[in-house]
Amino acid sequence: MTESCRAFDAWLDQGMPGPADAARAHATTCGRCARALGAALALERALAEEAVRSPRGFTDAVMARIALRSLAAAGMAFAPSSLAWWLRAPAQPATALALVLAAVVLAGRETIAAWAVAGQVAMAEALAHGVPARLLEPIGAGLVFHDPLVRFGVALGLAPVVVLASLALYAWASRSLATPALRPR
Repeated sequence: MTESCRAFDAWLDQGMPGPADAARAHATTCGRCARALGAALALERALAEEAVRSPRGFTDAVMARIALRSLAAAGMAFAPSSLAWWLRAPAQPATALALVLAAVVLAGRETIAAWAVAGQVAMAEALAHGVPARLLEPIGAGLVFHDPLVRFGVALGLAPVVVLASLALYAWASRSLATPALRPR
């Protein structure tokens, strides 16, 4: 490789700037440089042509595959959003909690019913002892609370009140017991 070949390579690497007479003259006498010039000109012609359009959806498919590869590299086997809803739903914590709660309710339905009845009886007794008897006699409260369907209805009606009261108690306790540094903003 001569000095003129090195100068020719530098001229090609710079994108063939300026006057090309000396470089083209060298390429006519040197086979290696002639092949390099031919390849560079062929590349320039190919780049000057209009690009071929990719099929519809090709870019999105390629980008999705790249995203899956990056998720796999990060330790995830698949993109969570790529699964159907009926496959994502069982993986949700709320689903697991609902299934556990349903199992507990089904397994202990007799116990839960007994607790509800006992609670309603205790509430009826407290209501009967806390309210003067002359106010209860016109509405027949003493007789009404002995009917199991009435007790169940009252328990069912008071369940949302108990839930809301327990949530309010939880919020109050978490606010009052949290240290200032750990308090959520």
